[in-house]
Amino acid sequence: MLQLRPGHGDANLALANLLTANDPDEALRLYNRALSAQPRNKEIPRAIAAIHQRRGFTSAEIVAYRRLLEIDPDDAAANRTLGTLLAQQRRHAEAIPFLEKAAQHYVRQGDRQTAAEISRLLGEIRP
Repeated sequence: MLQLRPGHGDANLALANLLTANDPDEALRLYNRALSAQPRNKEIPRAIAAIHQRRGFTSAEIVAYRRLLEIDPDDAAANRTLGTLLAQQRRHAEAIPFLEKAAQHYVRQGDRQTAAEISRLLGEIRP
């Protein structure tokens, strides 16, 4: 399929999923190609972020989560993760809005434990 239609989003995505563990560079290339074909698929930047996380590339992971949040600004897990990553980099002013949004979501969902964890982090980083 990729030889006939190299821009085929589903084929690139499926192959990238298979290659993630053994060939992350190729997987990233294919995920980026899939994202070009499916720009509203938030699972693609999530997968890209996971590869960067495993490799310890925090800046690239942040970029991937920002892309995911362009697609779905209300994704609570992405807001929490992005806020946490920014807080770890001492980019507190940037982190706070993402963490606040995530905490609000978890409160609405009744997940008070996760909301409390985020609130503790907010307490540590707020000026």
